[in-house]
Amino acid sequence: MTQQVPGRHRPAAVALILVAVMITLVVGAAVAYRTLGGCASGGDAGPAAPAGPPGDADRTAAAALTTAGLPVTPAWSVAVTGRGLAAAAATGDTVLLLDRGADGSVLRAHDPSTGVARWQRTAPGLGSTGIVLAQQGVAVVTGGARDGSGELAGLRETDGQVLWCAGLSAGAPGLVDVLGDGADTVVLVERAGGTATVTALGTADGRQRWRTEVPARGDGAPVLSPGAGGVVALPGDTGLVALDLATGAERWRTPSPGSSGSPEDPRPLLGVPGRVVAATAAGAAGLSAADGTEAWSVATDGALRAPGFGWVDGDLAVLDRSTSAQPRSGLLARRLSDGTPGWQLNWADVGVAAPAGTPATAAAGGRRLVADGATVVVLDPATGAAGSGRLPGAVDALAADPAGGVLVTATAERVTVYTAPGR
Repeated sequence: MTQQVPGRHRPAAVALILVAVMITLVVGAAVAYRTLGGCASGGDAGPAAPAGPPGDADRTAAAALTTAGLPVTPAWSVAVTGRGLAAAAATGDTVLLLDRGADGSVLRAHDPSTGVARWQRTAPGLGSTGIVLAQQGVAVVTGGARDGSGELAGLRETDGQVLWCAGLSAGAPGLVDVLGDGADTVVLVERAGGTATVTALGTADGRQRWRTEVPARGDGAPVLSPGAGGVVALPGDTGLVALDLATGAERWRTPSPGSSGSPEDPRPLLGVPGRVVAATAAGAAGLSAADGTEAWSVATDGALRAPGFGWVDGDLAVLDRSTSAQPRSGLLARRLSDGTPGWQLNWADVGVAAPAGTPATAAAGGRRLVADGATVVVLDPATGAAGSGRLPGAVDALAADPAGGVLVTATAERVTVYTAPGR
């Protein structure tokens, strides 16, 4: 019988303990980088440019919007700083503006009623994209990838404190998109070299929930269908691929919904609870978020082309209406549930030209505002009734809070905030 000598295995035990400690330190360091330090964002950016009372141009714009069907009152305006505005967002409590700085970007927060600047912080360097997403009291911001050193950061809306940050993996000219479910999940989609890296993060703490890589094209943009059974849909290498929002696993893919065998692949256009709307060679198709089956399609007679843009108003998908003879000739609305017609609008009937590209749009005061340069169209989302107007300057960006009581317009020189019905 062999007697075990006390302490014989102590070196091995000590080694195991040391390894465990080292792992703990490494994990702790990684968490500390993400939540406490090591972030490029969140530094002191100096005093913010003061907001001022609305000027003559702001009052002229308000009169034009009111005449077109959206009664608004200018509240305040502020000069665009640095190299111009990259993005804007609004909540019921805060207006968030992302300015292009000389070397990076600056994110500042204003009171929506008075324009008082609450805080101003350094933000990620701007590369391919400037994005501000506001949800659950967190401002999520990125400038896209720049020389492989891009960053995604979450800042507390009330005081600008950095809650977390994460480095981007896609180098220029990679495409970066940030999607939110309106609650506790942020999805980062990075596309470069024929691959999409999709990462789900917690809104409040930035903790990674899952990370998936799939072959993907660079055209089109991903969309998110939130809620129970939600998915992230993006243009795959062939067709459209949907990833489970909870796990990142592939839920379904479809080669050509609604295209009657067309060789052109579909691309995601809109995402809402339970539904993904895809642009197809023949028009558009409404797909079940659960399994990708086609619930409805629009225009399979070849008369229409794939819509270039769209948005959701209530239970309607509002789509760019393009034909082979008349690209972007107007809008058509379809019920998200079954695709039944809602309304149709020709731009010419409103006295405006077709948009040259994708117009800026926002929902405010119970109306839908569409801006193409200095031309604006105000729509009744339920009926499609519309009016138009001309603003003093070209609109670069629009934003509104979820309730639609705060409207933000941005030109090359100024950002103006208006109050709309419901504020």
